[in-house]
Amino acid sequence: MYLFVFSVCINLFTYMYFTGKEQQDARSMKNIRARLKSSRDSLAVCNSQGNYFSIENDNNAQAYLRDNNVEDVKAFVIKVTDGIMRKNGNPKGNPLVGYDSFEDQKYIINKVKLLNHRWAIADFNNNKQWGEVLIRYFINEDGSIDYETADTVLYPTGIN
Repeated sequence: MYLFVFSVCINLFTYMYFTGKEQQDARSMKNIRARLKSSRDSLAVCNSQGNYFSIENDNNAQAYLRDNNVEDVKAFVIKVTDGIMRKNGNPKGNPLVGYDSFEDQKYIINKVKLLNHRWAIADFNNNKQWGEVLIRYFINEDGSIDYETADTVLYPTGIN
């Protein structure tokens, strides 16, 4: 008789435990799905805001380029980026950076992003120091592009 009561108690305890665990798991899964949806929405907003300052999303800049006989924006972005990066071949470093070589390390530009039809922002370093440069560029009538440094920022070495 005691064995029967004991086995009923064990079975009842086991049933209650696993029923509660299943409900807890379902609530946890629901919370995880809600947080995942919220994270995806936040990521989509951040992505759209991060691309706000981009020539690919700037209709006014694209209209300006069309007025200057530039039809393919992607090809234009590549042309400007390549023009900036080609200056890395200078023995003293990229002249658009605005800083002379430091400890025999020349500054070179790593990444370029065109913000609109007039400005580009670039990241540069010399393997010891990092910075950013704002570059103005101008389309000449013959289709060539001139570059001019607008401003630079050199981060202290401790920030890396």
